[in-house]
Amino acid sequence: MYGWPDHEGNGVALVRFLARHGGERRVVWLTNGAVRVPGGPDRWIDRVRVLPKRSIRGLWAYLRSDVVCFTHGLYGSPQPERGRVFINLWHGDGPKRTENPRFAARPGATAIVGQTRLWGEKKAAELGMPASSVLVVGNPRIDDFAEPMTAEQRSGLAELLGPRFILWMPTYRDSNGAGFRNWSDGRRLSETDQMAALAEQARSAAAVHGITVAVKPHPMDRDVYAGVPGLLSIDDEALHRLGLSLYQVIGASEALITDYSSVWTDYLVVDRPVLLLCPDYEEYAATRGFNVPDLRAVAPGPLVEDPAALEAFIADVAAGRDPFRARRLALVEEIGAVQEPGASARLWEAVTRLRAGGGRPAPVEERTG
Repeated sequence: MYGWPDHEGNGVALVRFLARHGGERRVVWLTNGAVRVPGGPDRWIDRVRVLPKRSIRGLWAYLRSDVVCFTHGLYGSPQPERGRVFINLWHGDGPKRTENPRFAARPGATAIVGQTRLWGEKKAAELGMPASSVLVVGNPRIDDFAEPMTAEQRSGLAELLGPRFILWMPTYRDSNGAGFRNWSDGRRLSETDQMAALAEQARSAAAVHGITVAVKPHPMDRDVYAGVPGLLSIDDEALHRLGLSLYQVIGASEALITDYSSVWTDYLVVDRPVLLLCPDYEEYAATRGFNVPDLRAVAPGPLVEDPAALEAFIADVAAGRDPFRARRLALVEEIGAVQEPGASARLWEAVTRLRAGGGRPAPVEERTG
């Protein structure tokens, strides 16, 4: 298993499942640094062999393995030989184009994981893979929605974000080059005139409704949104101190605000309100672009360009109102979205079938879970 970054949710959740499941003779996790992920009270991490990716031992393990799973590719990502199964976990699927116009990334794989039928197939097409290669089993990271917290973790989370919080998770516009290269899909949001209005909504949410609005920047975003009055920015270090994964925190939120990110397709599992805040809608459409003709038509809730529109959304969340729930449930059927945790187990059932078939993709009906 190799995921980027090392704490990437799909990779960690799958490794954890394999360690707990105990059905594999050896599980090797390739990393870029020291592992800093929650091991849980069962210390599942002790049942995994952790090796540096950039090492002879890591490369040797890769060459000997019969199943390889990765999120962004591994060792040049060649096409798998017959009898070996390569699983592209990727890092989500949603309405923004998978293939960045600035460069193409098409790692070789037997199959690719999808959270939705619609975007799983679009993702596969953009990566040069057939629709029959898509395993619509859900992203393994959604299993963290069901991963329990200890009383100490709940207390620490409440101390950090308050008893009730809404999470804002914008996708990146300007890459920080972490692990890859620098590129831009548009202007940084901090360079627009929207931050002041967003800060005002965050202050009002706390003062009027007792709800914290927190932002979790994308790991590839040059923007960190620090110093915006009323808006609390949290990072991976804060989550590490709490011993929590990002998706455990997402699952504890009252609602989600995002934009073109795939995170809202995962959030359909928890069935809570979603708002798409897209102040640069036209600009983003002209740069990175979408893989659907009309994003508004497949939005799981309001799609707004003005942060002032958050006022009504926050008021509804505070009062326990969810006026777009029927829309979300209809959208689940429309896009073929996974609705339940247990993605890692479903994925490994599919891997077992692929192994039995000598690495050939199973028929579509066998892979839908």
